[in-house]
Amino acid sequence: MVDYLGVTFAGSKTLKDKATLYADFIDSDGAYSVIGYSKKNNLATASFLNGLFAHVAELDDGDRYGMFHPGAPLFSALLPLMQRFEVSTKDFEKAVICGYEASMLIARTLQPFIKEKGFHGTGIAGTIGAAISCSVALNANKEELKSSLSAACTSAAGLLKVIKGKSQMKPLNVAYAAQNGLQAALLAKSGFSGSYDVLDGKLGFFHAFSDQLNMDVLLDASKTDDALIHSIYVKPFAACRHCHAPIEAAINIANNTGFASDAIDSVEVETYSWAITGHDHTEIKGMNSAKMSIPYSVAAALLHKSGDIEIYDNPYLTNDTVLALTKKVNVIENSEMTRKAPGERGARVKIKVKAEEMSFFVALPKGEPENPVTDSELVQKTSSLCAFAGLQDSQIQQVVSLMDSKQLDSEVLKNVLYSL
Repeated sequence: MVDYLGVTFAGSKTLKDKATLYADFIDSDGAYSVIGYSKKNNLATASFLNGLFAHVAELDDGDRYGMFHPGAPLFSALLPLMQRFEVSTKDFEKAVICGYEASMLIARTLQPFIKEKGFHGTGIAGTIGAAISCSVALNANKEELKSSLSAACTSAAGLLKVIKGKSQMKPLNVAYAAQNGLQAALLAKSGFSGSYDVLDGKLGFFHAFSDQLNMDVLLDASKTDDALIHSIYVKPFAACRHCHAPIEAAINIANNTGFASDAIDSVEVETYSWAITGHDHTEIKGMNSAKMSIPYSVAAALLHKSGDIEIYDNPYLTNDTVLALTKKVNVIENSEMTRKAPGERGARVKIKVKAEEMSFFVALPKGEPENPVTDSELVQKTSSLCAFAGLQDSQIQQVVSLMDSKQLDSEVLKNVLYSL
């Protein structure tokens, strides 16, 4: 939750001008707060704007097996809902756990097959997670849950084509997932009935998106008591997760060697196949293009020992030294890494300086449950993102103080959101 807030505050700064213009266009005045945005909006638009803000910084949590971001659409829908309806602390926690569980089961059943067809897993599975989360928060009964799932499935969408070039539309997939998930829950609560089994059959959700499925994921779900939310990762770097192992390796090399940037002859990145498609470009056409690029991310990490949000903005984006080194980075597949993915999402970075070669290998990047971000690292991440967004020290402390309680009180959360 705290991670989501820091990431979304940062995103609100990045998109504030565009969001203000959009909200004016659609006359979205209402009573509901949006993270990092002073103007109150109607319920649907509040969830939509939260979703835009939550994903644009490329710092939101994720699931390496489901290859998507579960938290961004879920919290973006759930927080406005909590302003409209009374949601107890117990129901809030249950809603979060159930929403993560539903979306992660769906994503793991569909991946990597939908990625290979060009679908964005966050837009698709995230819609279902947001819908189930909101329905649980509203104490939906079994039939209402099924209707909510049905409404979510028929509105789930998202294309990976929108990450290409100068496109700024990738966060739109999360915005729609949040808004459609919220509306699915409210439609079900209003009495609209859905399909008996929207997932199955030739006309069902699964068949519409893929001819191949990991059905064992669903069939084995009841065999464990461990909630899937415990297996998410938290991002330390402001780039696509496929870039993180290369960034971490590059920073390690930079921290342990001394070299001049113009002395680097070449940089080679070995990684798994899914990380390469859509992420090996060296022509950087803006912030979003840079966040999707392993070559840019590695070049910036080698030169500045960082993967922070500032690295993906000017003056770095137009820096001749960074761009020149980006052109020297070649990304290739390592078949053994491909075989091990997604259990491992590894990368090896090798740089050549004259006759000397330096390399570093990362099997699982920082933030995975096997290699977790510490509490102090999460506080540092959240504090820096909130500061980037322009929050005062006292406001930042309000946000990070939410980590102090083992049980997140829903009223305390609402009070924090209202006060910022």
